Amino acid sequence: MPQTRQSSRQGSSLQGSSSRQGSSSRQGSSSRQGSSSHQGSSSHQGSSRRGSTRRRARSSRAGLTLAVSLVEHHLREVSHASRLSETAPILLTAILEFLIRRVLELASNEAQRRGAEMFITPELLDFTVYNNTLLSELFQFTTISRVAPPHPGPRRSSRRRQ
Repeated sequence: MPQTRQSSRQGSSLQGSSSRQGSSSRQGSSSRQGSSSHQGSSSHQGSSRRGSTRRRARSSRAGLTLAVSLVEHHLREVSHASRLSETAPILLTAILEFLIRRVLELASNEAQRRGAEMFITPELLDFTVYNNTLLSELFQFTTISRVAPPHPGPRRSSRRRQ
């Protein structure tokens, strides 16, 4: 039994020496960290250094794909208002992105339903918009280029009734 105590003492003395070695290795690493922190502090002297703080576009901050800056440019170009809030271009960009995704989703579903079409064509987009009541109301005065309307306009139908 005394031998086990002795071995446990040796184990504790070994642990103590390993902890001392660990502390010395920690000191060594802290001295290394100190030197690296000195080097790091020299790199933070100028806050305008490249990579220190990355600028993020408003589109990425808002989680949008379309460029908010382009929408803002067009708003300022066309707008009759003398002032424009910071969030107006972001909101309009989100609305445009939603509409684009919705139209493309419906056109993709229609192309899959038809089976033969592999591309989303202007004709398919026009067909998709015309078949959706809300979208057809929204785009009633819009003509998609290179596409003849597959449906008669409101003037033709009013002439037939008379």
